[in-house]
This record gives sequence, C-alpha cells and structure tokens, in this order.
Amino acid sequence: MTPSSISSISQPLFDRVSGFLKKLLRKEAAASTALTPWNRILLNFGASLLGRAVAIVCNLISIPFGMHFLGVEVYGIWATLTGGITLLSFLDLGLGIGLQNRLSALIGSESRHEIASCVRSSIVLSASLAVLFSLVLLSLIWLTPIVPFIFNNESFSSIQLKPCLSLLVISVVTALPLNLFPRIALGLQHGWLIAAGNALTAILTLATIYIASRLHANLPTYIGITILAPLVSNFVLILILRHLEPSVLHVCGAVSFKDGYASLKKGAHYVLPQISGAILTQAPTALLGTLGAPSAAALFNVLSRLSSPFSQIQQMLLLQTWPSLTEAIYRKDLKWLLKTVRTLLRTVVASSFISSLVLFFASVSIPRLISPDHSLVLPKSTAVAFAAFTFLFMITQSLAFINNSLEATKSQNLLAFINIVFVIFVLPKCATLDVIAVFLGLSGLALVFALPALLIELRLVLKHFRVKHQLA
Repeated sequence: MTPSSISSISQPLFDRVSGFLKKLLRKEAAASTALTPWNRILLNFGASLLGRAVAIVCNLISIPFGMHFLGVEVYGIWATLTGGITLLSFLDLGLGIGLQNRLSALIGSESRHEIASCVRSSIVLSASLAVLFSLVLLSLIWLTPIVPFIFNNESFSSIQLKPCLSLLVISVVTALPLNLFPRIALGLQHGWLIAAGNALTAILTLATIYIASRLHANLPTYIGITILAPLVSNFVLILILRHLEPSVLHVCGAVSFKDGYASLKKGAHYVLPQISGAILTQAPTALLGTLGAPSAAALFNVLSRLSSPFSQIQQMLLLQTWPSLTEAIYRKDLKWLLKTVRTLLRTVVASSFISSLVLFFASVSIPRLISPDHSLVLPKSTAVAFAAFTFLFMITQSLAFINNSLEATKSQNLLAFINIVFVIFVLPKCATLDVIAVFLGLSGLALVFALPALLIELRLVLKHFRVKHQLA
C-alpha cells in the first residue's frame, strides 16, 4: 500500500472524527451558558467523576509498576525528590487563583469584554516569572553546595542528583504558565476540562512509565520521560479551551503588565496558604526520605496515593462550586449562597467519614501486596492514624476551599504561618520516629489549629453577608 493510498483512506476518517469532536464541543459550549449554577456544578462534577475514575485506575496500576521497575529504595528516592521539588508549586505567587477569581467576578458583573485582555496579560506575566525562577533555581543546583547539604543521606550517593533535580525544576517551572489554563477553565465554568486533563495525564504517565521500563532507563532518564505527561496534557487542554472560548484565548491583542499585576494582587492573599499547603503535602515524604529511610518515604507515598482519589473527588466538587459561589457574591444572591454552603458542609462530613473507613481497610493490605518483596507492612495502629488524618484533612481542605470561594483568607494566612513553624520544628522530629508519628502530628495540627480557625472565619463571613444583605 502506497503512502498516497494510505492518506486517501485516513484523511476522510480524520475529518469525520474531528468534525464530530467540533460539533460536540460546540454543543457543550452552548449548553453550559444556558444552565443554572447548580446544574453547571453537577454537570462538571459528573464529568469530573468519570475522568477521575480513569485517573484512579491508571494511578493504581502505575504505583506497583513503578515500584517493581525501580525497586522500593529507588522508588522512595524518586518520591523524596519529586516531593521536595513539588514544594515549588507556589512559585506562581497566587496568580492562578487570582485570575480565576477575576474571571468569575467579571462574569458575575457582566464585564466579559475584559476577560481576553486579563487572560493574555496574566499568561505573559506568568511566563516572565517562569524564566526568572528557572535561572535562579538552576544556578542554585549547579553553582552552590546546597544539593549535597540537603540530600546528605548515603542512599542518595548512588544516583545522579543534579541532573534529576534539574529535570524536575524545569518541569515545575515550565508548568507555571501552563497551569493557568485549568484555572481559566474553572473561571469560565468548563470544569469538566480539568477532569479530562487529569485522566489524560494519568494515562500518559502510565504509558511513559512503561516506555521507561522497556528502555531500562536509569533514574534521570525515567524522570525525563515521565515529566512529559502533564506537559502534553496541558497543551491538549489549551487546544480544547481555545476552541470553546476563541475570543478569550485570542493570541493577538494588547498586553498590560498592569492588568496581569491586578490578577497577581487579587491572588496575593492566597500565596502564603498556597506555600504552606504545598509544604504540608510534600514535606513529610521529603523528610522521611532524608531523615528517616527511603522505605518510609515509599510507604508514605503509597498511602498518600491511596487517599488521593478520595480527597480529589471531594476537591473536584468544591472546585466546580468555587466560581459559582464567587459569582453569587457579586450577584448578591444570599439565599442561594447560604443554601449551597450548608449543602456542601453536610456532603463534606459524610464523604470524609466514608473515605476514612474505606482507607483504613485498604491501607492494611494494599502496601504489602504492591511492594516487590511484600516488605511494606502497615501495622493497624498506623492504619488508624492514617484514617483519622485523612478524615481531618478532607474536612480542613473543604473548609479552606469554601472560604477561598468567599474570598475569606485571613485565618488561612495565620494558619499558613503556624503550618510553616510546625514543619520546621515539629515535623522533622516526627519523621525521625516513624510514619505513625507523622500522621499523629499532622492530625493534631488540623484538630487544634486548622478546623477551629476555618469554622470561626466561615461563620463570621456568612454573618457579614447577612448583615450586608439586610442593610441593602
């Protein structure tokens, strides 16, 4: 069969598929603008559940696959490195959240004509920050003794640390401008796109792990191959979003750093909570790997991966409601706002309790089954601590999302400071003991500080909205 004959057969097929996808996207775009807030939330959440189901299956396969290929110790080293570098996710300085809230505010105040300039200026500012941070971080890795100072555990002596860290830094910094597009999708009420992106990332990650294993890649090559998955997924999301909202993602047009700074300023209140959130999420793995043993980091990573689908499903619902709650503030729709917040709180408590029960039974058996030599054994006492932490973490995360959507961040800035102090002075001591000490320390932090502060602020903010509505 000649190339011309192949082209004559494949081209009509490609045209039909692309035509079908364009028609489907046009219908979605037309339908999403006609839906009520709760219908949009449920539609996006349903699509998110489907996408998350695909991601869960792929992640559950990729954990044992990666662990069998790398081995428990090297997998623990990989988890430590990626956990440490992911702490840099706060480098967008709140620009993504600020842009999302600005888009919701512009839609709520019927000023859609300003959206394109706002988006364009924010992307240019984010790309400029990415170039600056990449130069600084790569200089620190290659020109200073900071790498051997931090990773002084003898387990790290057998790998090429600087190339591995450089690849991870490049992937995180490159993602800064790309990660604005999921926020844009949320602000424009296309939350289902994030679920599709997450599913595609999980599929591509599984494919890249398989490719790396077939190539018998060393750790730097393994990292270099697997970091391509989220980058490719983001590019696909951009193409679809550009088709849905061509006027918003119009490349040509004026760029104003003042406009980009306005988004940065609106999101600046979220920077400190963002930093502490990244630290609290990733620091336990990094500390267990550097102060404890790579096997402890591997165990914590596996447990985090097990709980991740449950917290992410809950997070997806909250992400879909975030723009609608922000819009309701600007629409001055107090009745819908209060009813939605009450519904969310009841849903959050019930789903958190069910998730913690399921994870208790799963955590007892799964880590041992997926490790190559069945060496990852979790005592029941650690499983109880893990389930309790998951319950508290999911409720805390939900309250933080609700408060963020109401633009209430004062308690979170105070909590962020407390979290950073905890990570510096308390968590390292927990990490030198065992995984159970880390879970107990994190649970105590949530129970004593986070939950009371977030609940008090939520009550005060809702009371303020009621008084303001009565005066109006």
